[in-house]
Amino acid sequence: MFRENQSVRYVLIKTQNDVSFLINYVMKTYLKCIIIFCLVCIAFSCNETEVLPDVQSEDAITVQKVLQKDEERNALYASAARNLASGLEDLNVRSFVRERVNEQFDGDYDFLVETSKYEQLPASPGSRTESLTFGDVLFQSEPSASGRTADDLLSMIGELHPLMQVALPELAAGDAESWDMEQEVPLVAFVPSDYDESNENATITAYDFEGNQYELSGREEPDRLVIVISDNESLIAFENPESDPNERSSEDYPSSYAACLLNLPPYYTNGRYSYYFKKDIYEYCDTSPSSPSNFPSSPGSRSGSRPSSTPACDRERNNSRDRLLKARFTSKSAIRNVEDWVFGRPEMYVLITTAQNPHGSPVFGSQRKWIGKENWYHRKGLFRKLVIDTKSINIPIFTWDDDVYGDRMVYTWMEEDKTVFKINFDVEVKSTFNALNTNVANVTISGHGSIDVFVGDDLSGHATVEYCNNTDGDGTRYVGGGVEFWVDQE
Repeated sequence: MFRENQSVRYVLIKTQNDVSFLINYVMKTYLKCIIIFCLVCIAFSCNETEVLPDVQSEDAITVQKVLQKDEERNALYASAARNLASGLEDLNVRSFVRERVNEQFDGDYDFLVETSKYEQLPASPGSRTESLTFGDVLFQSEPSASGRTADDLLSMIGELHPLMQVALPELAAGDAESWDMEQEVPLVAFVPSDYDESNENATITAYDFEGNQYELSGREEPDRLVIVISDNESLIAFENPESDPNERSSEDYPSSYAACLLNLPPYYTNGRYSYYFKKDIYEYCDTSPSSPSNFPSSPGSRSGSRPSSTPACDRERNNSRDRLLKARFTSKSAIRNVEDWVFGRPEMYVLITTAQNPHGSPVFGSQRKWIGKENWYHRKGLFRKLVIDTKSINIPIFTWDDDVYGDRMVYTWMEEDKTVFKINFDVEVKSTFNALNTNVANVTISGHGSIDVFVGDDLSGHATVEYCNNTDGDGTRYVGGGVEFWVDQE
């Protein structure tokens, strides 16, 4: 997933706090295993013969608790999938699901269980759903091995799994809008906590309304509609201040956002959590050292003058800000390389990495621009062929003064997944700064711009943008792995 070229190098250097999550990831692919092995070694000061802590240590007990929690979560999601599959035999249940997913509250065909679990189902006289809520359908028909009631399980979702969702991904076989409810009863699958998108052979378990079980490829689309029980990737659930601090969920985000959140209205709130869209968090609350606040956001004057022999570039003639104009995926496989069909549309962001050389002391930084999931592709024709669209973005970057930023910057395209822990993601950039007079040699510096990303985020690719590239019209087209994009000026 991570690769190296002349201008860019990607390095994973540290986790946050809890090693237990990483140990759980050892069961994933070879590449992730190598990364996690190094991280665990650092955390426990391992030697050649001892990697994991003693089985009696506090850390080992924590690992066991995390694995147990994953097992409980997967059992809960599997139970919900089986019960919903059985419930879909009733047209009223199908009608409820279709209506909710078509609301597309986050740009995908999905809805949160937490916001819908107590909603009354539509019912016709004498139907089985006459007095049922959606939560009853998910858990009432299957007794819990632990003796918990349906109400207990629904409360558990609100406490431990606030982002649990019901989704109906777009497929060649159909989507929520084309679903003929009178004729088709979809399968219902669930995504386990250790699902690994980097594994091309990863599968999910699905059920039909008769209780039959299927194993579906996560990469290759099935030939029929499938409802998926999974975790929402567009939202962040922050624990409310009045909640017990000893019961904080591992899904919580850093408290450094707290001050910003006071001025940001949540999408939804309950007794324990307040839900915010990630795009709003990144735009208004990202206060990391490499956040956009450290980059110029308005036109500025040049800091010096060049020898007259220096050729003029578009950016020298135009003092306006750079603009990320548009982007598109290069192929269907490029989409699937960052997001399997089970998770719906890819949620993309771009990292822009620059070098500065003030007073001979190099400074490097990356900023994140949220791109989102909408308008990357659509389905067309009788066979619903996936057609890749060119997404209009029109995001202003900053005025590029090459006396400040040199002659190069790097655009790195990433897809965000819902995982718990962050890591530092380093992008190496090399940039040359022109001398202000002919008696001084040009200066070339290289270093890393660092920013936090999540362990499961997928790298699509990168491209180096150069100062003297054309910015007239649509600007210059760049190909960054699985994404091609255009940068011009306002």
